[in-house]
Amino acid sequence: MINGYYEWLENEKESRPFFLKNSEGDYLYLACLYNNAFNEKLGDDYNHFVVLTMEASPHISHIHDRMPVILNEKTKKMWLDPTIPF
Repeated sequence: MINGYYEWLENEKESRPFFLKNSEGDYLYLACLYNNAFNEKLGDDYNHFVVLTMEASPHISHIHDRMPVILNEKTKKMWLDPTIPF
């Protein structure tokens, strides 16, 4: 759950940040993968975390060609349901 994210418009003229958020002011729920593993060399746990991305929607594709996978209420419940195999 986040309140927004940054994408950078980068071209030969400029490099400019855009803060993208829900137009209704609500939080955004992103599809992420997480794993905890043990590093035998260090003798410690470490975490892996990645945000899944997809092709950008038409209204932001002029800024960047990719965007996070944003979950709605239905897909959020499915994504978090451990009984659903992906």
